[in-house]
Amino acid sequence: MHGHGPPGSGRPDPAGVRRPFRGPAGPAGRRTRRPGFPLTPARDTRPPIGASRLGGPALLEPGTPWPDHEGVPLNLLAVLDTDALAPWLTADDLPVRPGLLNFFHQYEADGAQGHSIAPEACRVIPARPRRAEVVPAPAEATAFAPVPLHTRPVVSGPQVLGYDCDPA
Repeated sequence: MHGHGPPGSGRPDPAGVRRPFRGPAGPAGRRTRRPGFPLTPARDTRPPIGASRLGGPALLEPGTPWPDHEGVPLNLLAVLDTDALAPWLTADDLPVRPGLLNFFHQYEADGAQGHSIAPEACRVIPARPRRAEVVPAPAEATAFAPVPLHTRPVVSGPQVLGYDCDPA
């Protein structure tokens, strides 16, 4: 399948990079271009990329405490599998490649103003895939249903007014 590694591998094929970026040309444009990865729900025709997903349980290393803010457990929003994106990235794009990144945030499902901008109200916790364990959310946290994610690389950069960086 174009844009992915061997079928069923969940690994990308670097040759499948789409290049829709139409930003500044020349040296200035080259300096501002970066790999981009639009995340969409996986489907039959768009397979999941590694363990990347919205919601579901955390993937944490043994002994890693579930993060909280002022004694209230944070909610897991997403897990990003950076190992699955590694063929498209350089050290400048993602200087630390722990494998898995767990994204947590304070969120209250009842509609209350739970969106704090305090740095303690959000965390990104890395985990090495070989050591990571499935850790369900504490009872006090909101557990979101897992949604496996698909992506494909695009070249991104500063927005050019009137141009859609993903015309497909």
